[in-house]
Amino acid sequence: VPQWTGEAAEALELRVRTGPDGLAWGDWIPVHANHDWMEPGDAEIVGEMVLVPEAGVTHRFVQVQVLFASPDETPGEPSPAEPAVAPTLSQLRLTFIDTTGGPTAEELVNVQQGLNDQQGLLPESVTGYPKPFVVSRAAWCTHADCNYTEGLEYYPVNHLIVHHTVSNNSSTDWPAVVRAIWNFHTYSRGWGDIGYNYLIDPNGVIYEGHAGGDDVVGTHASGANAGSMAASLLGNFAAAPNGIRPPQPMLSSLVELLSWKADQRGINIFDASDTLPNIDWGLPNLMGHRDVYGTTECPGDQAHLLIPWLRDQIA
Repeated sequence: VPQWTGEAAEALELRVRTGPDGLAWGDWIPVHANHDWMEPGDAEIVGEMVLVPEAGVTHRFVQVQVLFASPDETPGEPSPAEPAVAPTLSQLRLTFIDTTGGPTAEELVNVQQGLNDQQGLLPESVTGYPKPFVVSRAAWCTHADCNYTEGLEYYPVNHLIVHHTVSNNSSTDWPAVVRAIWNFHTYSRGWGDIGYNYLIDPNGVIYEGHAGGDDVVGTHASGANAGSMAASLLGNFAAAPNGIRPPQPMLSSLVELLSWKADQRGINIFDASDTLPNIDWGLPNLMGHRDVYGTTECPGDQAHLLIPWLRDQIA
């Protein structure tokens, strides 16, 4: 994860590539500011998480390009998108996280099925919409720092927020990505835990996010944290060419997850309300992260365009 500071630093574009030996290199991967992992007033820009392709070896070398103007711009010639202040780079930090030494998604599903069988878990209610199968923290988050109770806050969920993690879409080991996000949010951001309440991989596997269970307050949308549930799609679903359309298994699981919560809490997903305790204006009961403040592209254009479709499917 790159992080940087400077004047008009958000206007900078970084490109990153990695290699195992300093001789062979992968493709350049563009990195932009990831507002989902930043808080208001942060001086340091947090970039998008770069996933290193699995190649059977550890990639120990990295190269970074810093672009002070987009490739189709001529430096010094103003454009409508050019910032008022020329961007500068003061500091660049790179955070390296290796979470490959863990169980696969298939193994975690089997572990969770065993836990469910041991606990005799049944659908939440014979009358309510059932909660979909979720890989719990007990299955995937086995680090000692995953198990805590201090500092947890609760507020009844009345809004549902869709995010994306803005990590590139090349992974074939999505539990490793979940563990990496937990590591970065917990230690590098100092949030104490993964910010989202749930995460969904492209194959439709749902992972429990922030510890604490139902109605726990996560760290994902600043003032809208309390009273909302965050469902984050693993990957980048911005406009092409950087993003892709969310795969159908992912969307199906998202519908199931949001349908369960909307039914449980009596949330009218076609309505809007002013019920978030730390927000002074009304917001759609089901929305993308960008709809809270308008300062982020999250959950990406190709996911945000599906919000009306999501409402119909949930209904």
